[in-house]
Amino acid sequence: MNGNTSVNVVLQNVNDVLYTYQVTLVSTPVPLPVLAAAPAAAPAVDPCAAPKAQLAKIVPAFDTWQLNPWLDSNNKTLKAPESVALSTTLAYYNQAITLPLAGVKQSLSKFGGACADATVQTNYDAVAATDMMWEGKLNLSHTVTVSAVLEPLNNYTIHIGEYSIGNSTQPPTLTSACTDSSSKATDCLIQYQPQTDLLSVSGGYLFSELPSRTYSRGTVPNSSDAVLVVNGNSMSSLLAALVNVKVPCVWKTCSAKENGYSLALSIGPVYALNGSDVSKVGLFGGLSLGLWKYLYLSAGAHVGQFADFPPGFTHAGQDIPPSFTGPLTPVSRTSARFAFGVTFKGFSIPTGSKQSAGQVTTPSGTK
Repeated sequence: MNGNTSVNVVLQNVNDVLYTYQVTLVSTPVPLPVLAAAPAAAPAVDPCAAPKAQLAKIVPAFDTWQLNPWLDSNNKTLKAPESVALSTTLAYYNQAITLPLAGVKQSLSKFGGACADATVQTNYDAVAATDMMWEGKLNLSHTVTVSAVLEPLNNYTIHIGEYSIGNSTQPPTLTSACTDSSSKATDCLIQYQPQTDLLSVSGGYLFSELPSRTYSRGTVPNSSDAVLVVNGNSMSSLLAALVNVKVPCVWKTCSAKENGYSLALSIGPVYALNGSDVSKVGLFGGLSLGLWKYLYLSAGAHVGQFADFPPGFTHAGQDIPPSFTGPLTPVSRTSARFAFGVTFKGFSIPTGSKQSAGQVTTPSGTK
């Protein structure tokens, strides 16, 4: 502005609803410029100083307890290797090596950075080669798979030994992942009790063709004669407790799935619910069809005591001689008859572990 100039000072977005505003312009003479010496140039920055310092820290980082089980937390040599958790090693490597090394790479001229020092680049290549070896280990599946065939009705103890990787100075050595009562390194033991339903117990009802007979005197209408009356001459009902042994499947549809079915050999004691003058306890044996692993449809033989006709009698309705005044005591015979019914699973023998994972029974020394 080389002369007097008329201007408008405009204030926007003022709250003139609540306030009034006063604007005043105060002039201040512009001071004349003062001649001064030019500012000193900033000292030159070495673009290779930072990568040099980072490489100097990364090199010893490969030899620490997080990466070497033969070192303690003070990086002193141990007499026996310690156990270091995978998460500890991964977190340490990423923080102490991976991230700093990535920063060094970005500063080198061959990767677009400003540092062109040949020595720095040579040192980086050496560290990068070591890093590539470690990355190959860090990118493994971190799993150990051992194939085995487990036999049913057996409990298992899984022995796991963690050994240091052998080298020219140290052979493979058992670590302190698990220790015994004297704090010595030992195998880690996992107790595993697999579940099985090869043996199960079920209870329910059976119906048998072996009748539960009782005998009594009956009278003939309009006569003083007595006749033999036979009660319970039909099928008898039984209360059953069965042990079921699963039969190996011979076709694909016979599976152990919850919605499948299976075949089992069943045997167990039964108790007659009907009245009888002989023992009510018997034995059932047969074949059962298991449905949904909880329901059994059984058919087989019922072996038990049978109340046969009293001595001197052969059929129902037979006349009882007036001279016979003694009790109608049946003849007890052991017999086998067809029986069928339904039972419901109570539990498996043995029950086993409800979880597929085992339980570690040895103390852990993993850091």
